[in-house]
Amino acid sequence: MWDNAFYCDVYTHFIPARSIYSLSGTACSSCHPLCVGCSSPNSNTACTLCSSVAHVTTVQTSSPYTCTCEHGFVLSVDQCLACSPFCDSCTTPADNTKCLSCASITGVYQSAPTTCACPENQILPSGGSSCLPCSPFCSGCSVPADNTKCIACASIVGVQLSGSTICSCQDNYVLDGTVCSACHQLCSGCTAPSDSAKCLACSSAVHVMSTPTAGSLYTCTCAPGYVLSGSACLSCSPFCSTCASPLDNTACLVCSTSITGVSQSPGSSAGTFACACPSGTVLSGSACSSCHLLCDGCALPNDRTKCLACSSAAHVSSTPAAGGLYVCGCEAGYVVLGATCAFCSPLCAGCTSLMDNTVCLACSSSIPGVVQSVGSSAGTFTCNCPAGTALSGSTCSPCHSLCDNCISPNDQTKCRACINTPNIQKSATSGLTGVYTCACVPQTDYDGTSGFCVYRSGCHSLCSNGSCITRSNSSACIGCGEMTTRSQTQLVGMYRCTCQDNTLYRDGACDLIRHDGCHVLCSGGCVAENDSSSCIACVSQRNVVSEKLAGDVLFSCTCRLGTHISGAACAYTSGCSPYCASGCFIQSNSSACVDCVPGISPVTAADLNVTCACPAGTTYRSGACTTDPIRCSGLCGNLGCTAANDPTACVSVCSNGSYVVMLTSAGTGSGIVACGCRDGSHVSASRDECIAEENRTEEEQCVEGEKYLDENGTYQCITKGSGTSALFSVTQYAGYILYARIIYLL
Repeated sequence: MWDNAFYCDVYTHFIPARSIYSLSGTACSSCHPLCVGCSSPNSNTACTLCSSVAHVTTVQTSSPYTCTCEHGFVLSVDQCLACSPFCDSCTTPADNTKCLSCASITGVYQSAPTTCACPENQILPSGGSSCLPCSPFCSGCSVPADNTKCIACASIVGVQLSGSTICSCQDNYVLDGTVCSACHQLCSGCTAPSDSAKCLACSSAVHVMSTPTAGSLYTCTCAPGYVLSGSACLSCSPFCSTCASPLDNTACLVCSTSITGVSQSPGSSAGTFACACPSGTVLSGSACSSCHLLCDGCALPNDRTKCLACSSAAHVSSTPAAGGLYVCGCEAGYVVLGATCAFCSPLCAGCTSLMDNTVCLACSSSIPGVVQSVGSSAGTFTCNCPAGTALSGSTCSPCHSLCDNCISPNDQTKCRACINTPNIQKSATSGLTGVYTCACVPQTDYDGTSGFCVYRSGCHSLCSNGSCITRSNSSACIGCGEMTTRSQTQLVGMYRCTCQDNTLYRDGACDLIRHDGCHVLCSGGCVAENDSSSCIACVSQRNVVSEKLAGDVLFSCTCRLGTHISGAACAYTSGCSPYCASGCFIQSNSSACVDCVPGISPVTAADLNVTCACPAGTTYRSGACTTDPIRCSGLCGNLGCTAANDPTACVSVCSNGSYVVMLTSAGTGSGIVACGCRDGSHVSASRDECIAEENRTEEEQCVEGEKYLDENGTYQCITKGSGTSALFSVTQYAGYILYARIIYLL
């Protein structure tokens, strides 16, 4: 049988020791899956051996064996597989609906003839001995009490599915029985709904306070001065220390003690108070401050744009603004004055200060010509009449001529400033600050044509019409007279008057200068024909005397005393050099002759002087220059002499030797001069030079061959000749030594 079995095993089914030939037929039939060889096909009680797969057990101790699966396992094909944990025995592995009996596990029950299970929404943990509940958020689960391992979510209000297996209440909700209920608004997660003392954490909203409590929980509250509103802590009214409603000063639980002046009255609900500033004031910082006087209640102190309502005073305007507020102002043309509206400057169309045209909100459009400029404060304008005018009724009219600016037209006592011109005097107008009276200084009157205060008398004679700004000043004229030239000064309308070219100012007028028919001694012209006292200037020639006439610009031109007119100069007629014929410009000077005596050739200079002299080596004698020898005294100059060796017969000039002087008193009036020696010196024996007195000897007074005489202390020299002798007497004359020739008979 085993051979056949082997044969079947090898050649028929290739199942070693698992098949046997069936005596009922020719085929090999399979043993039971738990058998390893068998004596009867498909029978677990006729096994030669039991299978070695897991969980197979042998009932008998000898062959044939009965092979079965262990308790709690069931045959599946050729293996023993575990029943469902809910089954004590089963017909199908891992299927709690195929149980033959239920497992002895707490909570497992038979819900159908072959089904064993835990109660609804419980689960048997792997290896567990009892059914455990799922998380209440689950409708079935894979892990007990774990809302992240749900098979489905429970049908509870507020539960939501996150991902594929997580079931939970919405954020900041907590399971409350069969529903998810909201945590307290200040909680961020909680263990009990609507309980600020059962928070897992506090909200991150502002002004939330967190206080730790037992069990790692927190009590969450609003900070002092704040109250819960919705999910946020909102500020109480500043008037409240604590409150029942945010920003409601009628719902204070306690009025603030930090604000000065708060009043308390019954609140809007039981147990509350209305805390507020007194009427006409508003909270500002830590005190109740006054509203703007035009407000009837306000949101901000002293701000007419934040009024709850406007004052009922006259001319107060009310304009609705955002937030149910009002802008309270004054009607056009009025300005706030305390709690009333007062009239603005007529030049303003609205203003910020009473009767002040520098703080207009706009300029009046009803007054023609009003000029607008920057105001004295931000957002304002200065509104003025044009320069030189002032408001009169509804018109800008001209100021008084003496006013540069004014507050009232054509009134010199209502000037803001005086015109900038000479001869104006300014004085404060009584009772008006910054207002002046402008007037011309005494003895002047206003000239409308020129715009100046002018003098009508005492003006310079060149000023026309006798009008001027400064008296006796030709540079301060309003106009200029005849034969004048007018030039503009720095002050427009004031002129400098001067005589025209070729005229001369004299006797209060411009006199025409003539250049023909003038006196010969005049230079540069004259004002009267052939009149030496009407010269513009005198000729620059010798001996011409120039004298400016008193109180005049003219000169009187005359000849020096002892001279007369000669051509265009003045010449002497006496005391001239003998070489001069009709006169000379310098006496005893042959280089300053008017003309020369016959026989001498004149040399004329640019200044009209004529030089008259004989050529070198000649001497003028007997009307001619002669070469006849004549020995002049050494005291005579280079013009010669009229007598040999005679120092008193020198022509015009003396020698320039030491101690030599000219003794003009010894002249003859014909150009002959006497030359002598200074005091303290004496003439030499040769009469050619003067020598110092201390070197003189008695003999030196006489030339060689003369006889020395001594008579009355006077030295005399006698020259012998043909019966005559020349006696020289040495005497003193005016401090000089004078030698006089005495001719006598021997």
